[in-house]
Amino acid sequence: MGKICEICGLQAARYVCLDCGKSVCEKCFVTERWLCTECYRKRAGLVRPIHLHSTLPYKLFLAGFLLIAIGSIVLAFAPLFGLSFQGGGFVWVFPFPPFVFGTKIGIEPIIFTTLLLILALILVVIVFVGYKRCIKSLRA
Repeated sequence: MGKICEICGLQAARYVCLDCGKSVCEKCFVTERWLCTECYRKRAGLVRPIHLHSTLPYKLFLAGFLLIAIGSIVLAFAPLFGLSFQGGGFVWVFPFPPFVFGTKIGIEPIIFTTLLLILALILVVIVFVGYKRCIKSLRA
């Protein structure tokens, strides 16, 4: 006959805890962490949960998604306001300066491009301010 669980003392031990080395049964073992229930409870107080909404990759994804969504909406409704994108546009690979190109030079495309750049800069600032707040809350 094999070892008996060192925690409950009722069932046959099938696992060994990584922290304390106790032989434990299935009921007294957390397979996801490979720890006995006693060590798992001790560690549970030390581990701070990290929420997905407070991480930088999530915020960057959200900012990128919002920029794409706003751009798509602007492109869809631009003909209603008499704007045409046949002669130009711009490409912005952050953090490099935007590259504006086109053959039609007029006041409307310049104003429109400037507004889009300002909107993009505001979204980038919001993401970085949120990132700094996230870092401060994790350090506290």
